[in-house]
Amino acid sequence: VGFKTIDALNMPVEDRLRSIAFNIRKLYDKRRDWGDRYIYVNIAAAELTYVDGGVVRTHVRTVVGRKDRETPELDSEINRLEFNPFWTVPPKIARVDLLPKIQANPRYFAEQNIRIYSSWSEAANEIDPDTIDWFSAEARAMRYRLKQDPGPENALGPVKLLFPNQYDVYIHGTTHQELFVKPARFFSSGCIRVKEPLDLAAMVLSDDPSWDRARIDATVAKGRNTPVKLLRPLPIHLDYRTAWIDAEGLLQLREDIYRRDKLPPKAVLAQNATADR
Repeated sequence: VGFKTIDALNMPVEDRLRSIAFNIRKLYDKRRDWGDRYIYVNIAAAELTYVDGGVVRTHVRTVVGRKDRETPELDSEINRLEFNPFWTVPPKIARVDLLPKIQANPRYFAEQNIRIYSSWSEAANEIDPDTIDWFSAEARAMRYRLKQDPGPENALGPVKLLFPNQYDVYIHGTTHQELFVKPARFFSSGCIRVKEPLDLAAMVLSDDPSWDRARIDATVAKGRNTPVKLLRPLPIHLDYRTAWIDAEGLLQLREDIYRRDKLPPKAVLAQNATADR
């Protein structure tokens, strides 16, 4: 028995009941009716479910945002995807995550096929990373635009699935397959990572006869960025549930890692229990 199991067993039953009550209220307030075709990501469980024709076609583990880079809750539609995507590195990730790596290893950007541009302007010039003093104040401000080419080193993997949202999050692959075996998978910067992204892409494109799995694999093998517009947009729902009943009728509970559960006071729960009697 590990420490997290001990912590879970030691949680007071009143706190568990409050969490369940909150999730039930959230479910009723949202009054969700998602139809018979959609993707659902439970952020708190770090799991993705794809439903088509009212049937669960796949249910897989994901990696979602860490505590300081939370994955948002939203409803949207996947309307396009990209095979062999480029990755334009967000400024915060460039400054916080990648700058220490190039300072420790001057060849890091070359090894990762990351290009450096002088600014975020479309007319910006590409810069040789060897000409930059990465310990200077200008470099530490990281006003450069970093863009990673498609390939095996690309942080997004072989495909990304895009849906309109204000947070610039999406579903994509990853080079860190080892994270999927962990029980708590909160490691991304907000996006949703999946272990077998091409399997998911094939399901999403299943109603387009021009995109069978053979063509998908051949497209990825070419290594060229290839955008694809979906014939029929696919609804996607990013939700945060710390308590629910699964398909087998079992109660599932997860840690409120983002501290989003606004639980009612214990006194309110006690009053409700008395009223129910």
